[in-house]
Amino acid sequence: MPNDDGGLIVSKEEAKELFASDPVASRYLRRLIGARDLLNGGERWCLWLKDARPGDITSSPFLRERVSAVREYRTAKHSRPNQIAC
Repeated sequence: MPNDDGGLIVSKEEAKELFASDPVASRYLRRLIGARDLLNGGERWCLWLKDARPGDITSSPFLRERVSAVREYRTAKHSRPNQIAC
């Protein structure tokens, strides 16, 4: 299960815009096909940042914004007082 609060998911419209306007971010887009997408013809994309260079993330406003949102979500999630430690 992803731990990103949707921050790494990119809609079809956003992906189309990124391919046209942000060559750095578009290098990290990968097609995401889930069961619903396959059955209903949906199209989603995800940011695949496993081997992303830090310079690429800082040079792309879109990547900076998304990585920041995921960082904030994960930090807030781990600071909840009722969370059970594993």
